[in-house]
Amino acid sequence: MAEAAAPDDPVDRRPHVHRVSGPEAWESWYVRYPKVNRAHVVPRMYLRNFSDGEAVAVHVIEQPGSRVMSIGSVGTRKRFYRRHRPDGTPIYDIEWSLAQAEAKAAPVLAQLGTTWPLPIDEKAGIGELFGLQLIRGPRWRRWWGQATGDWLDEQRAEVEPEKLAALEAALTNDTYRLVHMLQVAHKMATVFGSAHWTLVEFSSPLLATSDHPVVVWPLSVRARAPAATAANVGVLETLELRIPVSPTRLLLLTWRDVPDAHESRVSGTRYHAANANAFTVAEADAQWFHLPGRTPPVASGRLLPLSTQLVAGYNAASARGSERRLQASEIVNAQLGSEDLPNAFDVVTIAGSSPGGEGASGSRGSG
Repeated sequence: MAEAAAPDDPVDRRPHVHRVSGPEAWESWYVRYPKVNRAHVVPRMYLRNFSDGEAVAVHVIEQPGSRVMSIGSVGTRKRFYRRHRPDGTPIYDIEWSLAQAEAKAAPVLAQLGTTWPLPIDEKAGIGELFGLQLIRGPRWRRWWGQATGDWLDEQRAEVEPEKLAALEAALTNDTYRLVHMLQVAHKMATVFGSAHWTLVEFSSPLLATSDHPVVVWPLSVRARAPAATAANVGVLETLELRIPVSPTRLLLLTWRDVPDAHESRVSGTRYHAANANAFTVAEADAQWFHLPGRTPPVASGRLLPLSTQLVAGYNAASARGSERRLQASEIVNAQLGSEDLPNAFDVVTIAGSSPGGEGASGSRGSG
């Protein structure tokens, strides 16, 4: 593993903000949205990386064994992103919007590691994909329903029944929830794209994934047993984010105040893979997956974060004092309360963090 940069290294660690374009806006008059009966809550293009070309080994939670299934038939839910227009007709524009983000990221994800670190626009596209992935699944949907219901219950003593009924109808319909999901995803894209990324590589296919593949490690937690992270843990209050991207590669997001090119590629061991898989499997809502013919190691007991083992000099104090994290937080906080769905978002970089010195320029791309 490479040594951490010494304090007197001539590295400019000042954060810079870049604006990158996102996918096209949803619901356009000229688009015909195809009907989707079985929606993927984890993209098919992502699952392909864990397949033999068309199929993955599938484990169903609380059921023994596994079976090999087509990537088109796993990680799905019935009409999960369908919403309704005011006249009651169904529309699948949210599904279409998700497909735009997937299409943008697909060629980069398929070749991830060939070029590393990624150019800023490609990094932002992958960050957008996985920021969206964190909240597009059943867990966030259940949390949203519970949080909304709890808030409405608190209003019952103060709001007239007729007004409360109207408020409940407005807040619990599928359009409000799904549009809010996209609004939150826009902020997630800033957070994921602003972190420092380390690519952890394994010499053999050891990694698994799941229908909820993004693992959040809270900043205040020193060690923990594998379990699903609560949906209300803020992504800015994290020590690390883990994302398996293939059977041999894992993205490890931290808040290091160094350029993206600095110590951004490390080798992992079977022990690290077992640690990663333990939490990936624990996060699964219904299914977890791996390359057919392999048996991924899965650790148990209280485990340590990967970042403090694989990233030299990084710890909770580093994350708490991170200028990256502070500036990303300022960007996100400035957007709180906004109901806009812009087609561009900001990411924080540190000078020299992208090929060609782009990070030092502070330039802004078109939205």
